[in-house]
Amino acid sequence: MALLLLAFNAVEVSFGYGRHEYYLTPKQQIESTKYNILATVAVVLGPCLAKISICLFLLRLLGDAVAKKRKFFLYVLMLVLFVYNVVDIITILVQCRPTSKIWNRKAQGSCWDPNVQDGFAYMQGGMSATVRSHWRHVDHSIALSAFSAFALSAFPVLVLKDLQLNLRTKIALCLLLGLGVL
Repeated sequence: MALLLLAFNAVEVSFGYGRHEYYLTPKQQIESTKYNILATVAVVLGPCLAKISICLFLLRLLGDAVAKKRKFFLYVLMLVLFVYNVVDIITILVQCRPTSKIWNRKAQGSCWDPNVQDGFAYMQGGMSATVRSHWRHVDHSIALSAFSAFALSAFPVLVLKDLQLNLRTKIALCLLLGLGVL
């Protein structure tokens, strides 16, 4: 995902992304915005897949040592993360009809009220992902992603506290496995 994001960022910058619109031709404005939208998809999907990977790692690492309630929590968290982020990506891509109106202001068509996309992005949030909502940049770092980061950081503490390890080893493992909150 990071390589895909890097590729989209390189292309959007080559079209002038980051410069003031005043200095860009209409074609550069359209193309840089188009690749920014594609980069946004990678920004939303990347952390989601990373967190699902961490859940799968925890399930495999802990195996049968984890109570069924805790396993169920991880499975539900993975499902909610995946479904919500896919819905968020869909709302990004279908907020305008035709889709090209997202990156071309002068195209004929219509777009949803920007508050619809903002609501999804606030809920998804958490990675300071820049989400374009009808040509407005909104930096979000809230709800679902923040909750999942804290939950995945705290989860090892719940499991490790019951293991028969010395206190120093438990603390070291909890700190290492809890670094995801940063």
